[in-house]
Amino acid sequence: MTLPVFPELHFDEDKHLYTLDQQGITLELPSVTQILRFVSQELYAGIPQYNMNHAADRGTRVHAAIELSNNFIPVENDEETEPYVFAYEEWEKGYGFKTIASEYRIYHRTRLYAGTADGIYMDGDDLILIDNKTTSRVLVELTTAQLYGYAEALKSHGVDIKQSYILHLRNNATYDFIPVDTSKGQTMFNACAYLHGAIKGKGIS
Repeated sequence: MTLPVFPELHFDEDKHLYTLDQQGITLELPSVTQILRFVSQELYAGIPQYNMNHAADRGTRVHAAIELSNNFIPVENDEETEPYVFAYEEWEKGYGFKTIASEYRIYHRTRLYAGTADGIYMDGDDLILIDNKTTSRVLVELTTAQLYGYAEALKSHGVDIKQSYILHLRNNATYDFIPVDTSKGQTMFNACAYLHGAIKGKGIS
């Protein structure tokens, strides 16, 4: 299966900013994680900023290593990321899903938000969506809302996701593979989208 390509969607990694070229106009799009900040900031409020920054950096490095691995590019992991990547490779061997896309950038055609899905795979004839987590604890409800946002964006372009999962990679080289019902993330996502629109002066319907 071939997923659609979106040359009109751009991402500035330094600013973590998505923009969309639409009929000669460049629009700035909120990301799924930006929309969900109303919940994530509350949940992470008690964690020191240093710990947050370190976890984010580690997660970025693990995601980059997984993307390279999925594209059959040799990876040299550092001591910290190695157990997470090993856990991913063990999951990969155990399930044998066909990789369709890694770090796949997507936007919702009408609601005009964007995001990057960690992985899209084929499970037999079914297209599945996976979000990788490297934190010590997985916030399942928040991640379910995140996956809902990605799945809805894909659906707006005619791509139907049959099942979504959280792949929790641990620093002891083990993993949990958690199925989620993305419909249960709808309320949280839509509530956050409403708040984002109210603050920015434009809604995400």
